[in-house]
Amino acid sequence: MFSSCFGASGDDVPARASLITGDHNIITTNEKVLLDIVGALGLSMVKDCVNSFCTVSVNQTKKHMTSIIYNDTSPIWTVETNSLCLLGLQGSDKITVNLWSSSRIGFSQAICGVTLDFATMVEGKGNRIEFELLTEENALVTLALRFRKATENDLSFFSGTNDPRMIWPPRLGPGVDDSVGDIDFKNVEKKKLFQQTTRSRQSFFIKGKEEKKYRVWPFPDPDDPSTEWMTKQQMKDAALEPSKQWYDVGHGKYGAVYLEIIGCDDLPNMDTELIDGLTDAFVAIVFEDCYVRTSVIHDSLNPRWMPWADRAFKFNIAHPSSILRLGVFDFDDVPINGHDPISRIEIHPESFESDTLYTLQYPLHQGTLEDGSERAKGTITIRLRIHWNNIAEVNSAFSFGRPPRFFVNVDTEKSWRVVRYLTRGPVDQQEVSVKSLKLYVQEILGHWKQFCYLLDVLAEILLWRGSMKLELFSGRQVSVWCPIHSAYLLLSVMYAVEHPDFAPAVFLYGIAYTLLWKNYHLSTHPNPFCRVKSFRRFMGRFTYVPQQVHIEPGTGKEDAEVLRLLDEYKANRVMVFMYEASMICLSLYRVYNKSIPPDLSTVKTKENFLSALYLNYLSHVIKLCRVLCKKVRLVRNFVNWRAQSTYKFTVVILVLATSWWIFPYKHLIVPGFKVCIFIVLGPHLKILDILWVQKYYRTKEQLFADGLPACEEEMKQDISNRANILDFLLSSSWIRELGKSGRIVSEENLKLSHFRKGKYGKFSEHVHYNASVFPSIPLPSSIAEPYAKYRDLPQQSQTWSRIAGQKLEGNMVYTTAQSSPSDGPIKKEN
Repeated sequence: MFSSCFGASGDDVPARASLITGDHNIITTNEKVLLDIVGALGLSMVKDCVNSFCTVSVNQTKKHMTSIIYNDTSPIWTVETNSLCLLGLQGSDKITVNLWSSSRIGFSQAICGVTLDFATMVEGKGNRIEFELLTEENALVTLALRFRKATENDLSFFSGTNDPRMIWPPRLGPGVDDSVGDIDFKNVEKKKLFQQTTRSRQSFFIKGKEEKKYRVWPFPDPDDPSTEWMTKQQMKDAALEPSKQWYDVGHGKYGAVYLEIIGCDDLPNMDTELIDGLTDAFVAIVFEDCYVRTSVIHDSLNPRWMPWADRAFKFNIAHPSSILRLGVFDFDDVPINGHDPISRIEIHPESFESDTLYTLQYPLHQGTLEDGSERAKGTITIRLRIHWNNIAEVNSAFSFGRPPRFFVNVDTEKSWRVVRYLTRGPVDQQEVSVKSLKLYVQEILGHWKQFCYLLDVLAEILLWRGSMKLELFSGRQVSVWCPIHSAYLLLSVMYAVEHPDFAPAVFLYGIAYTLLWKNYHLSTHPNPFCRVKSFRRFMGRFTYVPQQVHIEPGTGKEDAEVLRLLDEYKANRVMVFMYEASMICLSLYRVYNKSIPPDLSTVKTKENFLSALYLNYLSHVIKLCRVLCKKVRLVRNFVNWRAQSTYKFTVVILVLATSWWIFPYKHLIVPGFKVCIFIVLGPHLKILDILWVQKYYRTKEQLFADGLPACEEEMKQDISNRANILDFLLSSSWIRELGKSGRIVSEENLKLSHFRKGKYGKFSEHVHYNASVFPSIPLPSSIAEPYAKYRDLPQQSQTWSRIAGQKLEGNMVYTTAQSSPSDGPIKKEN
């Protein structure tokens, strides 16, 4: 069916220039076959430095050539290096794929090749097939190919060009009215000179009274031309109306996030126009592999997006743990300038109730600290609704399903910086800089404050200060001394001392008790937007019925502020106490060492500490701070029940602790430990030494019998000549399979990455799922109500458009994932 050959019989070696550009010929014959040259392995056995490429011939006539990959003994060809080839074949055709080595001066030498017949090519399913080929020097080289019959999508991909690198589907967002998909800002309604001079504002006399009206951006309501000019109050009222234009974005089976951008307030002026300009605001959104934006509202520090503007999105959820990232920017149409970021927020959809309509107001500020201590930059108001299709599947995926890797590609660096700001924040903490170090130090100090609060709580437990509030018949609440936690700690420790066999169960119950006590307080927090889901609801998740949530503005605001101040005071008093204790210890140390003269040899000249740190140790310090902060964030979210693993962990330790009481594990664990100790330290290891180890690691008697080397050089030579005890591992089949699977993953990721760059843009950003990130907290003025009570527009009054996102599927030639059903009629798909 196929055979290997040495050389490229009948193939003319082209010049070096044509090798790089490639050459495609598409022939209309009986069958069209798509061939993908995946890669090659083992070229290091041929040369230490190989510049390799492949050619494809049909009946000894060259039809295709890949680009040269330089200085790589394990090359991988992708669509960027001309790996794809569309061939027209007949029944008697022979297809030869040759692997070549090229020199810098243009001379090429055939390494090996494989020949396949027509039936093999047509019957291929697109699976990766490895061909082990021998070179003329008897070196074993592996060539990987994929081939199958071409589909309609393959033919359309190649149509109109001989180079698949030059033909791609159109980018998203071709129209002015579809600014959502115009992620590269190629079609933005810009201000005219007359509009700039009037500042988009005019005065009107209504019933003899002067009223100031402002231009409605980006355009008036198509159904009501009188909305070109509106007062501020009219804009606020109109912005709260249901949206008329919706966009169905992305792919996912678990549910959907319905998001409407209402407006912003008190934004800073980011504009630098000479003629009295103001901020030109727009909101960019990244969710999974989707990137969209709203319309641009010119010259306003309090912009409002009207119901007919591009502001409403339905994001289909591919994984329940995905994070919704929103950012407010100032539009800048100067090519050399970027869009100025104002602030951003992060929303975790899983923390909201299903089918509840939230009108949320978030504070805008620079920085990533959850206390929002940076300079205020206004607020943003959104309307949010989460819908889960099957809550049991959602909880299962959230608990056990690993989030997929998402990427967003764009065409221009200007748009890429917008995406990068949304995913990484104002300061890229992955980079080595003083700003990154400053943020890490601030975060560590914040964690230290929380640790001091935990010490205060522990002190109250040890001092039996516990209390609880009781409500009398008169309605007045009184605080009653009730140290439940102190009593539990005393009884559990005493029981563990009296019954050492049950000490593990007592310890596990103690951890579960602490976590459940924390869950109770967090699930009953005065601020409803700071609450977590109770453990009871988690246990009944498979019979879960969505709650009817109704939150009024300012709910729990005063109680939450009192609780915040109390926690702040507790943490501060412990910090002051520890500072005073450290100062006393330092004073005692100085008194003790006052008679000891200083060691002058350790005195150094004064220098800038920060510069020395930056020059020598900054990268290592930042790496240490990054690891420390990440681990502390995970622990913080775990203890605060912000991680789904906390629920699972609590269930597991409760089951383990209970089973320890019921089953006699101590009668099984002790013999089990004895068996393990015997396996590791038993006399049977002598048999292992005789049969295997002595071949590689000789005994003292064998060394004397063979003769000891006389000098160190001879010793090193003798040791290096011995057989390697780990050679059997490197030559084992499971190691080879492990390397093969890693190679396949690398090939697939590289091919998919290059295909994404050609299809969506060369600038790529990883939309990471960071479990350590703390979500943004809405302001107390936010509200919530059941969605059933919301008067939405009828479907016939809504217009739906489709944006498919950047999810790719398929084999060899990837295609955008198919559309998912929307809630309304689809007008068009971008």
